[in-house]
Amino acid sequence: MVEIGELDFEGGMRDVGRGVWRREVEYERGRAVGVRPFGEGEAVRDVAVGTSLVAAAGEGVRRREGRLVPGVRRGHLRRWVRRRGALDVVVLVVDASASMGWGERMRVAKGAALWMLERAYLLRCRVAVVAFRGEGAEVVLPPTVSRELGKVRLARMPVGDATPLPAGLLEAARLVEAEGLRSPGTRATVVLISDGESNVPLRDGADSFSEAVGIVRALVGKGVRVVCVDAGMGEGRMAELARKGGADYRQLPRVPGALGAFVSDLVVSTDSTYGEHV
Repeated sequence: MVEIGELDFEGGMRDVGRGVWRREVEYERGRAVGVRPFGEGEAVRDVAVGTSLVAAAGEGVRRREGRLVPGVRRGHLRRWVRRRGALDVVVLVVDASASMGWGERMRVAKGAALWMLERAYLLRCRVAVVAFRGEGAEVVLPPTVSRELGKVRLARMPVGDATPLPAGLLEAARLVEAEGLRSPGTRATVVLISDGESNVPLRDGADSFSEAVGIVRALVGKGVRVVCVDAGMGEGRMAELARKGGADYRQLPRVPGALGAFVSDLVVSTDSTYGEHV
């Protein structure tokens, strides 16, 4: 479990849970999550035929007995990478502070979270929601595939007070760490929805925004994809957080009707991030 004392906010997290988030556990059966070449001396089984043929076609043809025929060699073969018992997890970190209560910000943010639940359910990912406001953060929704539970929890989520951004990110890091330990092979994405106006540090006298940058950088360094979704005016603190932390950056649509396309694109790009190319 990640604790405050184990954080180095200048360089990111120290060696907490080394390898847990990056670990890829392969099985003979289970959900295909990618492909890879066969290792030297490895038995040929569970061949990804289509991908192997594409690899062979990429090198053209070879001459045999005076004819040009497709040439498939061992080096072209790809095998499926499979996992079981560990669905991917998407952690939504939602800013529930007072600044998010202005205008349509919170309504649009909750709408994005609900759309994410809908799409993640269809992709068989588990979704968790962490909300931060006041002096800290809490897990509003533990990892689940239940859309109905997510709707109820989001509807009840209060809004107001200060913006403890690093506390929200730290709670997400703890949750991801726990999921990785519970289900090795879990791949995690943290989606932060905020205006980035952090004003409550984890440590007295510290700069809360710098703390947030350190946690994002640490998560990215551990193999966790982080997406900073800007609920503010755009190209402000959230863009800076993404740039300094090595995260992806998106701007939250202002029109609720555009949320479907926005979240669909976000989830699809999240899923394709893990794929291996031939």
